[in-house]
Amino acid sequence: MLPKNTAVGYAHMWVISKPPDQIRQTARNVGPVIKGNGNMTYLCGECETSVLETVEYKQVRDLVVKCKKCGCYNDIPPSHHPH
Repeated sequence: MLPKNTAVGYAHMWVISKPPDQIRQTARNVGPVIKGNGNMTYLCGECETSVLETVEYKQVRDLVVKCKKCGCYNDIPPSHHPH
């Protein structure tokens, strides 16, 4: 279930296969890996655990996040990438 804080937007990340280590930076054992002062919180696409909390997209744009709770690898959905 999504948190009820209305000052921050919430988005589900996409569950992906584990990327090759040399291709993408992967944050492991997170929950959350980054806490910032931004306007978006990203949730694991599988179990809805908060993995990136109150961040700006530019802080996490190239990051793959491994959820501490369920072990899934997550990426930011393309709809959140700036055009």
